[in-house]
Amino acid sequence: MSPGDFDERVPKMMTITQELVKDGRLEGVEMKLDEIRGLQTAYLSATASATADLVYTVPAGKVVIAKDMTLTNMGAAVCLFDIFDGAAQLDAIIVAANDSVVLSRSYRFETSIIIYCSIWLAQTSYSVSYYEYPLTNRATTPP
Repeated sequence: MSPGDFDERVPKMMTITQELVKDGRLEGVEMKLDEIRGLQTAYLSATASATADLVYTVPAGKVVIAKDMTLTNMGAAVCLFDIFDGAAQLDAIIVAANDSVVLSRSYRFETSIIIYCSIWLAQTSYSVSYYEYPLTNRATTPP
C-alpha cells in the first residue's frame, strides 16, 4: 500500500497520560492543571466614585490562587491598596504617587477577590493573574 491508503485512516488507540499531584491543602491527590491554559487575568480600572471593586467571585467548589498582582496608582499622593478575600483582609500595600507595584507572592481566595483603594482617580488600576483549583479529594474518615 502506498501512503494515504486505507491503513492510515483506520482509527487508532491513543494513550493519554494525566499527571497526578499531591494536594497539600486538602490532603489528597488531584489531576495536575495545565498552568498555561488555566491562567486567567482580571483587570479593573478605578473611577473617582468607587471605593472598592469586586474583582472576581470564586465559583462554588473551587479555590483561587493569585500568582501575580499589579497595582498602579495614577494619583498625586500615596495610595493604600487593601486586598480582601470576601470580608477577610489578606494584605495592605502602599503604592507611591504615579507608581506601580508588582506583587509576585501568592494569595488564596475562597470567596471573592476584592480590592479597596484609598485614592480613586482615573487610570488607577490593578490586574490579578490567578488559577482556579477544584476543591476535590478532601481527606475523609476511612470506613
